Parts: sequence; structure tokens; C-alpha cells
Amino acid sequence: MKPGSRLHALWFALLASIGQASAQTVQLNEAPPAWIEYAQRVSERMQSVIGSEDDRVVEFRSYFAKQFTTPAGQPLGNLFVEVWIDRSGHITRVEFDPDGDPAEMNNLRRVMTSIVIGLPPPSDMKQPVVVKLGLGEQT
Repeated sequence: MKPGSRLHALWFALLASIGQASAQTVQLNEAPPAWIEYAQRVSERMQSVIGSEDDRVVEFRSYFAKQFTTPAGQPLGNLFVEVWIDRSGHITRVEFDPDGDPAEMNNLRRVMTSIVIGLPPPSDMKQPVVVKLGLGEQT
């Protein structure tokens, strides 16, 4: 990860398994090293894709900057992405917070679910992995 890059993955958290009625947060300082290393890999891959010049990604970044602002009118800048990864290391599902225009979010969803992490998650790793991506300009 390159600190100061325009789209810098800021941090992540690990959540409980799919299928549980309410997720239990696993604090970063309580996560096993293998989970942290894998979540960093996910974050780096997502950063490289969301920082790309793919037309769909560029369009989404523009949409996000216009639609999601603070009460003071400044771009919100962060997108939380819940990521589910299958045993072959493919991202199979993503959910976003904030969620916005269905067409724009589906565009980004298609981009994100095309990402291959390259390795399967640790067998005992809780999912989804939640990544906070910075979509605003970095200074």
C-alpha cells in the first residue's frame, strides 16, 4: 500500500461468519496474524482496482464525490465495503455503506466481484471482511 495515494485503503475490520443473524465484530487487535495479513491483501487488491482508470470505476468515483457529502458539503471520501471471498480466492459478494444509486452501486459491484485475491482466505477466517476505502483526494 502506498501511503498518500489518492485512493488509500485506510483500515479494515473482520466480522462474523455469513449466515449469523447478527455479526460479532472481531477487533483488529484480537484477530490472528493470518487474518490480518489476508485482510491487508484484500485491501491492497481492492485499492489497486478502485484506483484504476477503468471507465466504470472512474464514473463511480465521480458519482461518489458528487452524491456523498458531509453536512458541510465536503466529499465524504470513505466507502465501507463488506467483502465475501470463496475458497478459490475470488470475491463473490460485496455490500457497500453508504449505499447509493442502484445502477452506480451495481456497476461497482460488478467491478469488485471480478477481483481475484489470489489465495483463499484462512480456513477459520470470519467473513465478511470489511474494508474502508478512501475515495477522496489525498493531500
